[in-house]
Amino acid sequence: MKTCSCGWSTDNEDIKFCQECGKPFSTQNTLTIEEINSMNDKQIMQETLKKLCVNKDDVKKLKLSPIFIQMSYDNLMYDLAEFGGWKFQEPKFGASWIRIINERGTCMAWGNKQKMINVCKNYLMNS
Repeated sequence: MKTCSCGWSTDNEDIKFCQECGKPFSTQNTLTIEEINSMNDKQIMQETLKKLCVNKDDVKKLKLSPIFIQMSYDNLMYDLAEFGGWKFQEPKFGASWIRIINERGTCMAWGNKQKMINVCKNYLMNS
């Protein structure tokens, strides 16, 4: 049986993250390289957000474009993936960039969509 610090528990050994708070049951990488390589873009984003919810400062490890102007695109964006209030968002008007926003709605990073997916994949393999 796995029990999270928030009190949620499960007998299912395949579950890697607490279903209540989203924290991983282990601080070590619980995904294999093969599992990561077999994921689609949405799964890569979802797993990245799971880790960022627990380790908020890891967003700096992604080494994406810094935010130099805080603009609100909220009405022009749609969610690609979400976990624990963190989101990957893409413009509705078809631009090739995406952004990561935290649980407070602050844009933490943005960049070319495919480059960000590759950076997130590398982050998952090395975290």
